[in-house]
Amino acid sequence: MIDIRQPNITAQTEKEQLIQMRSYLYQLSQQLQWAFSTIDTSAGISESAPNAANQAGGSASKENEKVFSGIKDLIIKSSEIVSAFYSQINHRLEGLYVAQSDFGTYTEKTALDLTAFSNSISQLFTNTRTISGTVDEMYSQMVSTNAYIKTGLLYDDKSGNPVYGLEIGQTNDSNGQQVFDKFARFTADRLSFFDSNDVEVAYISDYKLYITNAEISGSLTVTGRFKIYFNHGLAFQWIGGSS
Repeated sequence: MIDIRQPNITAQTEKEQLIQMRSYLYQLSQQLQWAFSTIDTSAGISESAPNAANQAGGSASKENEKVFSGIKDLIIKSSEIVSAFYSQINHRLEGLYVAQSDFGTYTEKTALDLTAFSNSISQLFTNTRTISGTVDEMYSQMVSTNAYIKTGLLYDDKSGNPVYGLEIGQTNDSNGQQVFDKFARFTADRLSFFDSNDVEVAYISDYKLYITNAEISGSLTVTGRFKIYFNHGLAFQWIGGSS
């Protein structure tokens, strides 16, 4: 059992505090190395049980992640000296299109706000289209679209590990009323779709599709043995394969 204690930082100057923290981290590293060296990862594993070996490797990996996350939290919570540096790029592009005639005026305003960090890039698009005035009746109508594309760091998972990927979202408003609001997220192991309430309504992961409702216009092949048709009612066809 490892007794991880809080660092005892008693020095007065920043230099002396850094020396004490370095000494504490060195001792903690030695303890962890000794603990990991005493773990026999080969026990109970044989060539005839590859699944058990995979499970043991997965458990060890999760345990390492837990230890790393715990040490990270310990360092951050106990730190008295924090140094941070971030560079950021902001850029805006704008466009304007206006068409006028006896039937009215059509205006389209577009803009792109680009924000780049060291771990992500965000693009915010806005598109506002307005029609005003006609010969027969004066009226106005406006359709506004806000869309964003973010690439890079999206969030930290439950273990505190960074998750990188791509996220695309869009919101449409017609005369001040929201008519569309959804977004999708693509990471290395998951493709997810969210509704306007940030609820994941469908996703693809681990060779499976998870969805509440599905509509198939043609046919569906199941495990290469059955084919299900939906053209004229419901029909099952055996297409081969061993049982």
